[in-house]
Amino acid sequence: MPRRPTSLLALIEQVPPFVCWAYAGNRRRKSGHTPVPEMVESSGLNRRMVLRIRDRITWQGVRVEVADAFMRGCGVNPNNCWRMRKYLRFTTTRKQPLRHLTPSQQRRFMTQLRRWAVAQQATGSV
Repeated sequence: MPRRPTSLLALIEQVPPFVCWAYAGNRRRKSGHTPVPEMVESSGLNRRMVLRIRDRITWQGVRVEVADAFMRGCGVNPNNCWRMRKYLRFTTTRKQPLRHLTPSQQRRFMTQLRRWAVAQQATGSV
């Protein structure tokens, strides 16, 4: 069982950037994922920054204000990270997880999820 987070940073680390990005599509649209231009507009970050953060498995190396803008663009509230953890558990146990993502986006998500799980085990967070 994961340890209970002792700080806001530890809590946010339980919801990596790629999960926020996947959650954004589920939250905003019934079909299809939130387009990058829409995320760029709502976050205030440039396209390249959004794409780079989207592919990260951890928030390490991302400035706080940039992480906040990215989460805001995804519609994620750091105070309610439990919703994203619940979403992560739910989507990975379904027969057809992440239906709102295209097949290539699903493959990217599952690859990042495996990398994140390995990193969590290596640091003893899980």
